[in-house]
Amino acid sequence: MTLLWQTTWKEGSKNTILLKQSLIYETKPIGYTQQDTFLNMAIKIHTNLSPHDLLKHCLTIEQQMWRTRTIPQWPRIIDIDIIFYDTQIISTHTLIMPHPRYHLRDFVLQPLLDIDPKLTDPQTNKSLKNLLKKVSDKSIITFLRSNW
Repeated sequence: MTLLWQTTWKEGSKNTILLKQSLIYETKPIGYTQQDTFLNMAIKIHTNLSPHDLLKHCLTIEQQMWRTRTIPQWPRIIDIDIIFYDTQIISTHTLIMPHPRYHLRDFVLQPLLDIDPKLTDPQTNKSLKNLLKKVSDKSIITFLRSNW
C-alpha cells in the first residue's frame, strides 16, 4: 500500500507530487495464501525522477519500513510497484513496465480505474475496464475507505 505520498517529498531538487489516489481495498493473498489479507491502493503522481530513479526511491522506502525480499509472495509490511510511467514501455533486468502481471489482478486494475476510468494499456491499447472483466482470480474482498 502506498500511503507514503500524501503531499510532496523532495529528493535533492526533484519534486514528486501526489495528484490522485484510489479507494483502499482489502484483498485476499494470492500465491502463498497462509497470511493475512492485504490493503491495496494506487496513486497517481507527477515526478521529475526517471523510471529507474523512481524505482530506487520506492525500494528505499520499502527498506526503511523493514521490507525484506527473501521469498516471493511472502508476508510483507509494504510492497510498492510501479505499474505505469506515462505510456513508456521498459524492459530491463531491473525494471519492466507496464508491470508484467498487473492485467491479471483485480486488486491492481480496480484502483487504477478509480484514478482514471479511461486508462489503456500502452502495449496493447486495451482498456483497463475490459482487462478487469477478464480477470478470473478475484481477490478484492471490500473497499475500506474512500479517502484518508
